[in-house]
Amino acid sequence: MNSKIAKIAVFICFVTINIHLNAQENKVVIPLEEPTELDPVSVGAALVSSSKNIKKVIIKARILEGYHIYAYVPPSDPYIKSKVGIDVPNGAKLVDDMETPIPNVYPGKSNLLIYKNEIEFKQNIAVNNSIEDNATITCWLYYQCCNANLCLPPIKKEIVLKLNK
Repeated sequence: MNSKIAKIAVFICFVTINIHLNAQENKVVIPLEEPTELDPVSVGAALVSSSKNIKKVIIKARILEGYHIYAYVPPSDPYIKSKVGIDVPNGAKLVDDMETPIPNVYPGKSNLLIYKNEIEFKQNIAVNNSIEDNATITCWLYYQCCNANLCLPPIKKEIVLKLNK
């Protein structure tokens, strides 16, 4: 009986720790400017420590109501698909796949996928002890933003984050 209680206690501790870690990640505030008609997409990023050697980069975008950027564009369409990137210094590497938001289907075009409103991309990074003290990570989002009447030229927005050991 004591073995069962011990296993249950370990399980409860495990669940509690995971809930706590996820809650901390969700509390990360990424300052974003309000998007405007002249600049309909605001982009920001933050770095969160998951453990001593694992960091998580969170890239967030806020898209003005009525506008969208492209998650998937079929070859027959002229739009430009969004790309997200993270450039890491020596001593750091990307691990696992990037977590991407769930796209929306563009109305009337079932094979054209878009992002709208607020979206987040998340990527784990492994950092070893040889990394320099003032190392930085450059996060970027390349996108074309459109509304129902017009498309703006593609743009690349970059955010530089300081990587603390």
